[in-house]
Amino acid sequence: MHKRIVVFLHIPKTGGVTMRRLLDRQYSKQRVFRYPAEKPMQALGQLTSAERQNIRCVYGHFRYGVHRHFHRRAVYITMVRDPLDRIVSMYYFIRSRPQNKLHHLAKRMSFSQFVTSRDPRIRAALNNHQTRMISGKRHPDLKKAIENIKRDFVVVGITDMYPNQCL
Repeated sequence: MHKRIVVFLHIPKTGGVTMRRLLDRQYSKQRVFRYPAEKPMQALGQLTSAERQNIRCVYGHFRYGVHRHFHRRAVYITMVRDPLDRIVSMYYFIRSRPQNKLHHLAKRMSFSQFVTSRDPRIRAALNNHQTRMISGKRHPDLKKAIENIKRDFVVVGITDMYPNQCL
């Protein structure tokens, strides 16, 4: 029987980099699949069967459901954050990173303009993003998110409750 896989669903601006560092300390490099932002299906397709079976942990920015690509039982972990705090953090993060694909838009916007923007690229990151990621759906589905949490999540951490020594 294949060991189950730990899947860290990294919701942006929830303390996920800290969690990824903790996972990197727990698992050897060969046992972690860092889900790439660009062309993830191509990266998954390049794994050999042996490499895929060797993986014990997957993490990255993706919606619920990535475990299906590994064909075995998975347990999920994630971090959530107060939605307003997450959006404020995201706004300043995007503005401070010229390499971010939304930087050119956000750098010209006040916070109020940012949160009321009609641009679909900004709206997607603001509109119940945590619920969409946990539900695995394109549109927020709280019922499905709760169902997924009850069935497959062993940890849903709260960013504000991280011990100070982790940050």
